[in-house]
Amino acid sequence: MTEELRAYSVTGDDGIILISIILFALFALAISRGRTALIHNWTIFFTNRKASGGEQVASAGEVIRNNVLLICIMSASVGLLYFCLTPLHADKSSLGVLFSVTGLILLYILAKLIAYNVINWAFFEWDAKAKWDTAYLFILACTAFAFFPLALAKIYLQLSDQLTLICAVSILIIYKILLFCKLYIIFKCKNYGFLLLFLYFCTLEILPVLIGWQIVD
Repeated sequence: MTEELRAYSVTGDDGIILISIILFALFALAISRGRTALIHNWTIFFTNRKASGGEQVASAGEVIRNNVLLICIMSASVGLLYFCLTPLHADKSSLGVLFSVTGLILLYILAKLIAYNVINWAFFEWDAKAKWDTAYLFILACTAFAFFPLALAKIYLQLSDQLTLICAVSILIIYKILLFCKLYIIFKCKNYGFLLLFLYFCTLEILPVLIGWQIVD
């Protein structure tokens, strides 16, 4: 049994290699299909306006589909990282772990989106709520550009566990900072007060992370 554990290598796992190749193809498709819209949305990210009229670079449905694809890639990338960072056993199904973690992340994102809509419907104006939904999906989609290369580096370049964790936590921190910046821009501190926005952010973004960390730990 000990020899089987030592003989195991992520780069020799056919399931992991197949999934990484599929994700690479989907990632390339998402970039080629939505590159213009992604760049444009980033250029107006730190403003409180949205593309309209002559600025519209893609249909709303196409943008949403591309963002959802990138979010799925990001979720699968986190699943790959989780599998690589947890103690490996010869009898553990890599695909089973990957699909389970990916599914849980997508359910978590869906639950947060529903929670955002319920709370925003109760406290904020419709236009601000719509902008926040769009910004939330966009920021999540952008994390694929960090998590997917990190997953590939971990698998193929044998990145150390410590450096991988540092990179993953750094990505998460930057993601939270961008979310808070967009929250501040959209809902405007002068209208709702900084304390309300801060409590709103901590309740829906920081608290779930702390609870999840305790569960995993």
